[in-house]
Amino acid sequence: MIEKERLYQTYKIVGETIMKIGGLKFKGPYWDIDKINEDAGMYVVLSLHPDGTFEVIDVGESGWNIPEGQGMRKRLKSHSRKECWKQHLGTGSLAFAVLIERNGEKRLRIEQSLRRAYRPPCGTDPWDIGIQNINVGIQNINGGKIA
Repeated sequence: MIEKERLYQTYKIVGETIMKIGGLKFKGPYWDIDKINEDAGMYVVLSLHPDGTFEVIDVGESGWNIPEGQGMRKRLKSHSRKECWKQHLGTGSLAFAVLIERNGEKRLRIEQSLRRAYRPPCGTDPWDIGIQNINVGIQNINGGKIA
């Protein structure tokens, strides 16, 4: 079972509710995906409890090739890990928090940082990626040579 370890704080800023997750200010929580902006950014899938605690059950990013690609709303609606989210809700309710970030490289760094901090049960854990996999990626990028 996932440990409930963090209290969340919400702030009302010009009609928006903001949650601090991993030191960053995310919009949310949202219980309805249709209320989430179709923009590039980060999303955090939460099991949210009435006592103010939450568990991060997934972290991701979306927005490559916007406007032709998937924004956060479309990504969450069609996500392949929905069953994993349901399996890890426990007694909480499914909720989402989002952070608009149009820089793809920055999104990837934020995702890695949040995955390291929260170790969500759904999705890829950066600590599970072996050095061999990293080297293969470097070889492919540099035409067969390790940088």
